Formats: sequence, structure tokens, C-alpha cells
Amino acid sequence: MRYIAFLLFPLIAITAVAGELDNFEASANKPQKKKASTLPKAPDSTGSDELDADIRASAIELTAKIVGGVILLGTAGSLNAANERLGSDDVIVELPYDWSLSDMATPFVQVDLARGSGDHIEWRDKRIEAGFGPVSAFHRKSVYQEPDADDEMYIINNGFNYRLLFGKRVEVDLGIGRYRLTGNQRYSSESFQFGLNIQITDNVWLDYNRTSVSGRNLNLADSEYAVLYGVKHIFLSLAYRSLDAQDSSLDGLVTGITLLY
Repeated sequence: MRYIAFLLFPLIAITAVAGELDNFEASANKPQKKKASTLPKAPDSTGSDELDADIRASAIELTAKIVGGVILLGTAGSLNAANERLGSDDVIVELPYDWSLSDMATPFVQVDLARGSGDHIEWRDKRIEAGFGPVSAFHRKSVYQEPDADDEMYIINNGFNYRLLFGKRVEVDLGIGRYRLTGNQRYSSESFQFGLNIQITDNVWLDYNRTSVSGRNLNLADSEYAVLYGVKHIFLSLAYRSLDAQDSSLDGLVTGITLLY
């Protein structure tokens, strides 16, 4: 009996000390917890139902008009930027403000190369995005490594962005895609992207990007906050990236380079 316990001890030890990547993969594979409803019960009286319905309808209509106007304004900005970058003096859409394009707003091609590290983990990241005006397609691949456990995890995110340019230096990206995580097994689900780029000056930018993934076998959030400094087509970046699942997270600092055209 002692011999059997001696032979099984290494297997028990390996199972008990799962690595950071294994813990994250298991957590990201868990279904989202359902939140208990906190909505109050509807009153028995129906006398105010018609008034409530009118208020809701008016609110929905007003919200739709505001959102539609914002999207049209941002789309116009992106189209004008693309046209100006091609060297044309023609304005595709007249805007209600003075138009003055920054050098690299909504670029035709953007390439990001980065390396990051955190507690017991490190990763390499590359991303390419290409498009014209408001529409672009992107591909991102991250390779996470845990040297102490000799373990790796791969993340691939492909999708499309709709880029809205406001004023001179504010860009908002809304996107959908497919997010795939490969570790001990392969998981994938739909993803939704939100990005915000604020160009404080021609040389200093602030970036925020978040990808939300929710599906049958993959649930996580991938967020990044970055400061960029550069000239024209080349920028250096310092960022903080965090992958957050239900019971685990992988985060750390990132340094990189961004190439724009």
C-alpha cells in the first residue's frame, strides 16, 4: 500500500499545483453566473399603464435619434478622413464644425507588435487592422507563456470594426468578431469590441480597448489601457492589459510599437 501511495504522489502534487494558465482556462470555460432579478413587482393597478407606455415609446424614439445622429456624424468624419488621406480636396460629407484631420486618424493599415509580462506569465502580441473610412477588418494573436510550468496558451481574435471619427482627434471603434482560446483544449465564442482613441497632440495618444466574450464555453473580458508617443507613422506604447474570467485573471504591463499608414 505504501508503494502505491509513493507512486501516486507525483500525480497528486501536479494536480494540486495547477499553473496560472490552467487556472485561467478553467475559469474562462465556466458559464456566467446568473444574477437574481432585483426588479420590483409590477403593481396590480393598470390605470397608469398607458401613460408609462407613452413615456417609454418617447424615450426609445429620442434615444434612437440621438444614437443615429452620433453614428452618422462619426461615419462622416471617417469618410472625410479617408478621402483627405488620398489627397482629394473634395469633402464627402459637410460637417457642422471646422474639419482639420490629424495625420493618422482611422489609418488604412495599422500594425501593433508588443510584449507583456505579469506574475509568473509573459506574452507576445501582434495585431493588424486594415480598412477604408469607417469599415475595417482585424486579426490579433497573443501567445501566453508560463515558464515555471512550461505551459502555453494561444488567443486569436478576428473580426470587423466600425470606426467613428469625431472632431479632430477622437475615434470610437465598435466591432464584432470571433475569439478563440487554445490551451489544454480549444474554446471559441463571439466577441464584441469597443475602442476609444484620444489624440491629445499629434505625438501623444491615449488608447482604451475592451473585448467582451460571452458564449456557451468561453466567457471573459480582454481589456487594455495604453499611452502612445511617436511621430507620424511610428509610435511607442506603454500599456496595461488584463484578461478577466470568472475566478481568475492574467494581467501585466506591455511595451510595444505601432506602425501606421
